Amino acid sequence: MPTVCDFALPKNVGDGEQKTSMLMPANQRKKAFDLTLPSGARREDRSILSFLLHTTDADNLQFQFEIGGHTHTYTVNSDTMRVVQEILPPGVLNVAQLDHNSVEFKPLSGDGVLGISDVILWFQRTI
Repeated sequence: MPTVCDFALPKNVGDGEQKTSMLMPANQRKKAFDLTLPSGARREDRSILSFLLHTTDADNLQFQFEIGGHTHTYTVNSDTMRVVQEILPPGVLNVAQLDHNSVEFKPLSGDGVLGISDVILWFQRTI
């Protein structure tokens, strides 16, 4: 069966930026982007997470994203707006429940405002 590259966009947010800040209480800092995958999505292959990062007044602003048990941490020390692409290891996609995939972003330490938008999950699937 042929394999193709496919992508999923968040179903719970629009195209606008989702912002969080170290000024918010810790339990309110998380920003989740829920994704639904099509049938045939391949858990055994690597995936790519892409997002637009926008920080303001960042001073040692440390944040992380988590998807399927995989986390990655970043530290930013300046105002920035750039696209980030991260290769994810095999096994992060939930193919048993295709509508139960989510990527969560949260600031961990430092100061500043963290803005995330344009989240795209690229993956392989069998057609």
